[in-house]
Amino acid sequence: MPVVTSGPAVTSRNLRMMEDALGALRATGFPLDVGLDVLHSLTGFVVGHVVTGGRREASEKVRHLSDVDAAEFPLLAEAAARVERRQGSNSRFDFALDAMLAGLEVARTSGR
Repeated sequence: MPVVTSGPAVTSRNLRMMEDALGALRATGFPLDVGLDVLHSLTGFVVGHVVTGGRREASEKVRHLSDVDAAEFPLLAEAAARVERRQGSNSRFDFALDAMLAGLEVARTSGR
């Protein structure tokens, strides 16, 4: 099923969820402006993941690289082979989310 995006859905329910999330972020030490940046960053990442077909297997996304000439593109060939051997459909998503959260923690503790 295709996902259609146009802009943020500003509804009372969404605003309540944002308010609650912002309260939780504030309680853990995020300044309000940084907390709002966190919400927008995470939301954009997740929506972008869905819109670009992120639910497909990581190996399916790099299958087109399996036929590259390994002599000419050895790094791409090896990287594609490694991705095809990995388990789990969310490994790329999990990696990116973990990296983003680690960076957001740095922003929280450094005052940005």
